[in-house]
Amino acid sequence: MIGTEVISEGSGTVRRVLDVDLLALPLPPAPPGERGYRPGDVERLMTLLTRAATDPDGPRADEVAGFRLARTFFIGQGLHAGVVEAIRLAWVTELRRREL
Repeated sequence: MIGTEVISEGSGTVRRVLDVDLLALPLPPAPPGERGYRPGDVERLMTLLTRAATDPDGPRADEVAGFRLARTFFIGQGLHAGVVEAIRLAWVTELRRREL
């Protein structure tokens, strides 16, 4: 989905194109000996976070906190679970702060 954002700066208005289908957050792979989160699940989480950040009626903190992520079948595959959980926790904390 492509949208636009209008920003008023100084004497003019700037229109910036937002492409929310393009997720650009580099995440490290799972460390050796650990099973990471499945990339498709992490992508869905990042899409949920994008909606939470851009849509006033988007997902609430409890939805983000309760989003289930599956681990890969083999060790050493997938995305680093600790990093993904740190990102999720930061967003849940921020969304709860916004809900007050």
